[in-house]
Amino acid sequence: MQIYRVTCLSFILMLFLWGMLDIVLAQYSSVVALGQKEFKSYCATCHGPTAKGDGPTAASLTTKPPDLTQLKKRNGGIFPFARTYEQIDGSSRTVVPGHGTNDMPIWGDVFRRDRGTAEQWIIGVSGRILSLVHYLESIQEK
Repeated sequence: MQIYRVTCLSFILMLFLWGMLDIVLAQYSSVVALGQKEFKSYCATCHGPTAKGDGPTAASLTTKPPDLTQLKKRNGGIFPFARTYEQIDGSSRTVVPGHGTNDMPIWGDVFRRDRGTAEQWIIGVSGRILSLVHYLESIQEK
């Protein structure tokens, strides 16, 4: 009888967690989709629509924008989540070639000034940057 109870409870817990997984994956997908919208609005001009560094203004820049689909590969197979967030936000002290000093346009500052759409305003500056970082993480090539 005890084994039957444990088995039933385990099964119920598994169903619950499986349902939670669907919710988490759906939320993650919406975060990535928002990040893709942000990328197209703010980054694709230089980095290109597929983030390969071939945007329409890339040719006029003194330094070619990097292929953002290679961040994980260039970092030993681990996506540099925190460093990517800091670069976008402007909190990184690293100079980005092609961006000159730390003002890449620093999207953190731009997002702080620009309230954006209602959806963008609700998630705030950190949420917008996080969605961008999650989007970039989702497009990494193997």
